[in-house]
Amino acid sequence: NAWVLTGSYDGSCKVWTHEGAQLMNFSNFPGVDKVTGLCYSPATGTYWASGGKGRGRVNVLDPRSPLNVTEFVRGVCGFGDYAVTALHASPNDGDRVFGVVADGVPTRHDVVVWRFESDATFRVLRAHEDWVEALVRVPHRGETPEEVYSVGTEGTALRWRASGDVSTDVWTKEESIDGGDVAGGTACACFSADLGALVTGCEDGTIRIWEPSVSPDDANGRESGPGSEDGDEPEKESRLEDYLDGEETWLRRVMPGHQGRVAAVAEL
Repeated sequence: NAWVLTGSYDGSCKVWTHEGAQLMNFSNFPGVDKVTGLCYSPATGTYWASGGKGRGRVNVLDPRSPLNVTEFVRGVCGFGDYAVTALHASPNDGDRVFGVVADGVPTRHDVVVWRFESDATFRVLRAHEDWVEALVRVPHRGETPEEVYSVGTEGTALRWRASGDVSTDVWTKEESIDGGDVAGGTACACFSADLGALVTGCEDGTIRIWEPSVSPDDANGRESGPGSEDGDEPEKESRLEDYLDGEETWLRRVMPGHQGRVAAVAEL
């Protein structure tokens, strides 16, 4: 694409055209007060920048967003373990990035190599304080961002959403849902596309229905109209109106009935 990538002692990275027009500006990197190492990773389509006083750290920049996506890949790549002062990626071997490590000890100057693995961990999402008992993917609808729910043993459910831009792979925690008075925690979960709600099975024998406080369509800035592009069907009222039970923001219904742990739940 005939672009030029530059890094400076002012702590910024810039992308330029060959005509001298500035296209992007990345700055304010954590742990980097001046950029001394810079390269393009062909395997991931990202820019890597490093440097700074003390233990400068690698920062990964996604030009498609454009965003600093370091926090989303740090747990996968172990960037926090190395003080990297220089970076190099060979165009003949785009799966590898080389970094020069200088940790302040004169007798130790190493080279670290990162290698792209297509089947390696893609993202690490950290937030739960206990075991994750269930992971639920929300059925994808049109151009709305992908969403998943992770449910912990302690009863807390977290709502994660992917970037709405198909060119980026950033996942963020949108909401944390307190399980409330669930005795013993949550054991399983599924998502009801018909209700637009999360359904959980609990240790105390109850089944609980939870409705998002913000729908994926609303969060994507999409206005509801009389019809939809998927078939011109009119917008339907939430069927959860039939189940309303209480005034809590998320919890819509508690259904007792089982005498023991609800170990599985599925939508029909």
